[in-house]
Amino acid sequence: MHRHRQPGTEPCPPAAPRLMPGPRRRPNTPLRTALLEDQLRIFCRNYGWQVLANLAVATACLILFARPVPTLGKTLWWLGLATNGILRFFPTSLLRPDQGIDDCERRRRLVAHLFVDGLLWALLILAVPHPRGGINPPFLVAIVTGLIAGPIPFLSVLAGGYEAFAIPPVLALAWREFMGHRGPMGLAMGLAIVMLQIVATKVARLNGVAVRERILRDFRLRGLLRRSKRREAAVHTLLEASPDLIGLLDNDGRWQLANRAMLEAFGFKHEDLIHVDPEQVLRTAQDIPTRDSLGSFMRTGPAGPLREEILLRRTHTTPRVLDLLRCRLPGTVGGGSLLIGRDITIHRRDALARQLRDRLTDASLRGESPETALGAVLDSIAEHLDLLWIAMTRIGDTGTPTSVAQGGRLRLDPQTALTLALTPADPPYRIVYPLTHNGRHYGTIAYRPTVPEALSQEARKWLAQIAWDISSVCELDATQTRLRTLAHFDELTGLPNRAHFLHLLGAAIEEAAHTDALQAILFIDLDRFKDINDSFGHAAGDRLLLEVTARLRRTARTGDIVGRLSGDEFAVLLRDAARMEDIETVIARFLAAMRSPVRIDTDQVTTQASIGITVFPFDDSDPQGLLRHADLAMYEAKRQGRNRWSLFEPSLDRATRDRQILQKKLSKALAEDLFILHYQPQIELRTGRIAGMEALLRWRDPDEQPQSPEVFVPIAEESGLIVPLGEWVLQEACRQQGRWMQQGITLQIAVNLSPTQFQDPEIHHRVCEVLRTSGTAMHHIALEITERAAFADPARARRTLDAWCKRGLQFAIDDFGTGQASLSYLTDLPAALIKIDRAFIAPLPEDSQHRAIVAGVIHMAHQLGRPVLAEGVETMDQWEWLKAQGCDLAQGYVIARPMPAEAVPDWLATWLRDLSLSHEQGIVVTSAQTAPSSRRTIA
Repeated sequence: MHRHRQPGTEPCPPAAPRLMPGPRRRPNTPLRTALLEDQLRIFCRNYGWQVLANLAVATACLILFARPVPTLGKTLWWLGLATNGILRFFPTSLLRPDQGIDDCERRRRLVAHLFVDGLLWALLILAVPHPRGGINPPFLVAIVTGLIAGPIPFLSVLAGGYEAFAIPPVLALAWREFMGHRGPMGLAMGLAIVMLQIVATKVARLNGVAVRERILRDFRLRGLLRRSKRREAAVHTLLEASPDLIGLLDNDGRWQLANRAMLEAFGFKHEDLIHVDPEQVLRTAQDIPTRDSLGSFMRTGPAGPLREEILLRRTHTTPRVLDLLRCRLPGTVGGGSLLIGRDITIHRRDALARQLRDRLTDASLRGESPETALGAVLDSIAEHLDLLWIAMTRIGDTGTPTSVAQGGRLRLDPQTALTLALTPADPPYRIVYPLTHNGRHYGTIAYRPTVPEALSQEARKWLAQIAWDISSVCELDATQTRLRTLAHFDELTGLPNRAHFLHLLGAAIEEAAHTDALQAILFIDLDRFKDINDSFGHAAGDRLLLEVTARLRRTARTGDIVGRLSGDEFAVLLRDAARMEDIETVIARFLAAMRSPVRIDTDQVTTQASIGITVFPFDDSDPQGLLRHADLAMYEAKRQGRNRWSLFEPSLDRATRDRQILQKKLSKALAEDLFILHYQPQIELRTGRIAGMEALLRWRDPDEQPQSPEVFVPIAEESGLIVPLGEWVLQEACRQQGRWMQQGITLQIAVNLSPTQFQDPEIHHRVCEVLRTSGTAMHHIALEITERAAFADPARARRTLDAWCKRGLQFAIDDFGTGQASLSYLTDLPAALIKIDRAFIAPLPEDSQHRAIVAGVIHMAHQLGRPVLAEGVETMDQWEWLKAQGCDLAQGYVIARPMPAEAVPDWLATWLRDLSLSHEQGIVVTSAQTAPSSRRTIA
């Protein structure tokens, strides 16, 4: 709000320019325009006759009553009448519509002309002298003319036309009479003239209103008639142009209306159908099918709308399908029935083709034969096309017929149908379409029309299109069959795969649930198949699997089921065994069959198998559970030494569950950082000098007793948790190395790498990245690799170890002597510490064989320039014997047990304070007192 705004602070908006007011016009509506047009038309038609009538009346009056008028007066009158007649013909030019003016302007000009005409009459009246003592001719002419002209309708059709014409002469005549007679007589004559003209004006207005009302009524009637005719023409055009069949029947069943589509559909002419008795219409039908279809079409329906489909049949014509809508009309419109039929033949054929494809696809997916699935659809096709017989045949991959489906009124035996469908066509009586797609032949579609000439070209093209569509579906069916085979059977051996074997096992269990027979499940795994596959190649491995499959099939009994689960794992279902002895007999035959050598190219390969067995109903009733139990029993057979069989025991399942529980706890412990590292010293036997510490993983389980690494490390290996766990160990060792460096302690920490870690192609970069991130020097960390991991792939191990040696990273071969590697591999690896496994140290020094082995390893390692460390030294006798053999380093309980990182500094201080061991131990330790007190260097 700006109620207190100062003047001049804000400029006022410029005022809008004022427009000059224009003339007020009433809207020129279509009705008013039409009314003016009719008024002008009437005026134009009658105006000339009015002029002649006025001239005739005036002439007669002058001849009969104007004898006393002087010659000059008569001359003036005749000149005035002639001028008036000439002027009255001028308005005819205004009545033509090509003058470029609208009707209102034309009306105004005509009224103005009539006013001029009246002024001329007034001048004539005033110009003629008034005779004394006689009849006044102008008075008589004006009276007669006014009385005649007033009631004439054509002069009053224009509003204001009569007044413009009559008022000037009347006023002139009244003035002349008043001035001629003077006194009361003149006044009376003038008033009489005026009153008489008022009556004539009233009559003229009433006539004008009546004329305009009649014109308006005629205009409306003509408009309704024109609109009705236009609507009737539009409806007729719409009905004739509509492709739908439209008809109207009265209450007696006579046709009142039928469009062109209706007449063409039934083959009738207009005069033969409209207003003809229904019975006569049916009698005049050309053929019985048309008569039946027409009768169905004309059948009276219920009161409400009814919708149904009918098949329109005509002889020598392909049947058509009509969607018919019937509805009874109310009595207010005359009653009867309205029939509307739409040709849905194309839609119905498309639906049949789609139904045929869907049925064939469903039968393919379910693995069913198409005979029963396609019969009903082929019957519908035969009915809609008036076919006597139609058949579809399928051909297998070998070119032999596999199935035939038939439809139509004619039924043939399958062999005859196959013969007719596969032999060349005999048109037009028998048509054969091949089912071919992408160069592959899948079968044929053959049919025989009831009347060959009646089958339209459109229907033949549709059947050919169906054959093409079915060809693509057949290709899809072949693909589905292939996929179904791959989904249920092994591609290499053709045996049921795991999913299908479980399905067959479930069906067999359901059947055996009502009997006392035993169902044995054998889980067979080939021993050391990976070695054969790696040595001879995958192609040789596939041939071995095929040979094993053939042996299993030959050994299995009739009714037994053999399946391939994965890789080198097979399963056999021994059905309906009476006793366990029967099962054991069959298992012995399987083992014997597996032991026979297999020739692959020029080599002979000996293979063996481990078999796990579970028996229904003793172990479980679930197929998955039975197969899992057999798998557990198979692994137990492998643990017992391979090439044998093992029967499932519940304890195996408990052990498996325990491993699964422990695996979950391992994952949780890794996520919650429940692992710690303990450290065990490594001492030089000759001097007692501390060479370093080995980092050993420990698990702090808050709920249970501490878990032994011998228990959880193998489970971590199996589950894959050993990789993140090993990375954590390396990172924690580097962090601890940094903490000890801050305390003035320099120690080399040995960290174990699992075989899984070492086989990682990125292990070199991972280790270097951890050391770089933590800032740990390379020579402060030593990596220990088991013999099995180092010699599994000697070439790759050599590349990795060489790369570490170039960076100054040291490593050791752990658990030496427990693997199966060749000793020659030691010469291929860089210089490394060799750790003799505790299994060889424990029997020392009493066991002579172990003494010879350990002494030989120490001597061989020294010859190769490799230092040796003995693990698990627990007695002084072992210490002395190893020292006497020249062993370099020792590690074990005789030195110290593994200790947490917090206890290492105190132990180091205690170890360094002792200048020598007791005489009972006989060990001399070099003193390190020469080192500065602020920093202890142990390396």
